[in-house]
Amino acid sequence: RRDAQTVAALRAQVKTTQETLDLSTASYKDGASSLLDVLDAQRQVSLAQASLANAVQTMAIDYVSLNVAIGGGYNPGGATAPKPVAAKASPAKAG
Repeated sequence: RRDAQTVAALRAQVKTTQETLDLSTASYKDGASSLLDVLDAQRQVSLAQASLANAVQTMAIDYVSLNVAIGGGYNPGGATAPKPVAAKASPAKAG
């Protein structure tokens, strides 16, 4: 639950920093701010995206660890082990 809350907060942060970048870019195009402001906003977006990626990775690792701890196994595609086939007894030939 805590991982999910962290991911949600970081998604909001990415959105906010992206909006800031959009505003900085528009302000730069209007001549009201410098290129440095735009570059700083781009850096903030990149940092927020990296933090989000790390949080998603942590959540995935925690999910797998939990499933292993409770006895969940890896079952690719729902495949199961093949069932053994009983050998048929053939009648003995009289010679």
